[in-house]
Amino acid sequence: MTDDLRILIEQIIRAELKNVKVEAVEIEPDLDFDGDEVLRVKVVFSADRDFDVAHAKGLVRHIRSELMEKSRDYVFPILSFVSDAENKRVQAAAG
Repeated sequence: MTDDLRILIEQIIRAELKNVKVEAVEIEPDLDFDGDEVLRVKVVFSADRDFDVAHAKGLVRHIRSELMEKSRDYVFPILSFVSDAENKRVQAAAG
């Protein structure tokens, strides 16, 4: 996965979630259970206010259309959302 794709994905997320304070976007190439290449995209957001999932409903569609134009390897983004506090707890527990 290229840095250009990482930047593109992060830009799409920040643009689509402009009403959400995005703290970080973590992107990891992976394989799904069928062996297809996927991108695991974790969006870490500030929990200052409740996260309205309605803001995220079009993200996969926007990211996927860009990926189909720019990359034939990674066309399936798998998104997860976690608050910054929860992300810190998970990282601390992992050591």
